[in-house]
Amino acid sequence: MKRAFVVACLWLLLLGSTVYDVLLRVGTTEDSPPFAYRVCSYYLGFEMELIAAIAVEEGFQVAFINLGKDLLIPALTDCELDIVIANIAVTQELREIVDFSDPYWSADQYVISSRSSSKLLDELLESGRIGVEVGTVGDLWISERRGASDEAERDIIRYATHNIAMAALKEGLVDAVLIDESIADALPGDSALEFSGIVQTGVRFAIAVQKGNEALIGSINNALKSLSDAGKTLELATAYFW
Repeated sequence: MKRAFVVACLWLLLLGSTVYDVLLRVGTTEDSPPFAYRVCSYYLGFEMELIAAIAVEEGFQVAFINLGKDLLIPALTDCELDIVIANIAVTQELREIVDFSDPYWSADQYVISSRSSSKLLDELLESGRIGVEVGTVGDLWISERRGASDEAERDIIRYATHNIAMAALKEGLVDAVLIDESIADALPGDSALEFSGIVQTGVRFAIAVQKGNEALIGSINNALKSLSDAGKTLELATAYFW
């Protein structure tokens, strides 16, 4: 709740300022915490704070427009939005109709296991009990790799959040956990755990803008680099995911 109050104050300062002259319409969803969600009239989450920081860096205001995820890209291509940030995975198909910023999120999967485990990476992925956050890239990847048999499904343990999955790993309920690389980068140190390997999924999240808007893409990319170099992006990931 304290964090919500702090972010709410940030928005009041940002949107109430007379310094910023350009108002950009940002399409998002409000039902994908911790990436994006709403408390009262304030949009919060990793992506919301990220776009707020970008706006401060580059000197523009933002007005959030909440839509269903399947409606965001059509609204962008119809010029009803200027920006979309909603954990949108970059694909070649989408590149044909919108332009993307540099990725701000990697969904390559880190395999985290107990340091006391004797199982190697291939064994963990083939037959180990794997914990995942339900509906994530890790969940989809391991399900596809193992197939749809009842036996395979028994050894894929789905949890509501990656934090619960990590707690299960520490308790010995699973052999390993798959989590996004960008979450793993913010993982607090734990001497009982280790990185067993990484699965290259190639999935990246990026900010989408209307096709051909090179000036806006350049501005967003400049801010993303500046925020990354300053450690702000990692700070936000740590705050919202751990």
